[in-house]
Amino acid sequence: MPLPTQTVPADAQAPAWRSLLVTGACLLGVAALLFGLLEHGVALHERRQLLVLVVAGTVAAVALNWAARRSWRLVVLMVLAALVTMFGLGAVAMLLVTGATTLALGILAFGAPVHPVPLALALRSASGLAIMVAVLQPMMHLRVNFAPVYLGLSALALVAVHRDLARLAKDLWFALAARPAPGSGRATVVLLLAALLLATLHAAMPESGYDALSNHLIVVRWVDWHGYWHFDPAVFDRALTPRGAGWLFAWAHVLGGEPAMKLLNAAAFWLTAGIVLAHTAADPEPPPPWLAPFGLLALAVTPLTIWVMAMLFEETVTTLFVTAALASLALAYRSPEVGLSRSGGQLMGLVDYGSAVAA
Repeated sequence: MPLPTQTVPADAQAPAWRSLLVTGACLLGVAALLFGLLEHGVALHERRQLLVLVVAGTVAAVALNWAARRSWRLVVLMVLAALVTMFGLGAVAMLLVTGATTLALGILAFGAPVHPVPLALALRSASGLAIMVAVLQPMMHLRVNFAPVYLGLSALALVAVHRDLARLAKDLWFALAARPAPGSGRATVVLLLAALLLATLHAAMPESGYDALSNHLIVVRWVDWHGYWHFDPAVFDRALTPRGAGWLFAWAHVLGGEPAMKLLNAAAFWLTAGIVLAHTAADPEPPPPWLAPFGLLALAVTPLTIWVMAMLFEETVTTLFVTAALASLALAYRSPEVGLSRSGGQLMGLVDYGSAVAA
């Protein structure tokens, strides 16, 4: 499904009250987010920190609303710039390499879509991430988990489908040049992006989760230092625990350190939100354009969502795989335009669900 575009004349401007409405609703979203953080007691006890979040949320909403009045391309560039500011260039580079690699793996497994339909790209990326888990699992037994090996494997996947990737990237870049259609749909998407950026800003803080410090970081640091995982309960009592998400964290940590690992964890929720938005838009009888972004906005500002995005748990990765599995199975019977046969959609759903269990 193509991205929504504006059909009014190029010089037409949305009413001024609409921008004010977006800004006011953003302040309500920021307030809800702050309430969630304070209610959960996540390291936000100083007024200075609260002020920073209020200002950051307001600036993000105003800036994204300004960008959304011009093109999707400008919105994407603004989000990337914000992520570089929060996590650093190395972490964002890792995310881009991982995203391209997972999309390549998804295309290798299920074929390339004819057009850069958002839902088709999102589902193939999620399935490629699941395939990456399956590839990393046997590799963890061997002393091969080093950055040159990971980058070499990524290069092989990218080279294998480079023509499809180049075509899709070119088509997507031109599609993103369109001006988003004004209205409630654009306003709620802007609010959702601002809320996600604010929650991701909280995820950029140093790791403080008890489970991450006593479990996940131990695993990824061992892999980073030694190049493998020992699977020995005599050394670590949870050595045999299923670690689908842990292997993805290890991949990110080897390539970009802790910031890259935390960014990948937050990006899993971003991709989940993208699948929900694209799946809703692809419905033959779609709901009002503001409904799905508003529901995701409510989810993004809840304390539990903020907690799992900020801490290195498995929940964001598991949620992504479960959501992708359900969407793939639904599309197997409803929307052949994403380039999947019924059996292909069923297989994609089973791959994603298997990774959700392994996570």
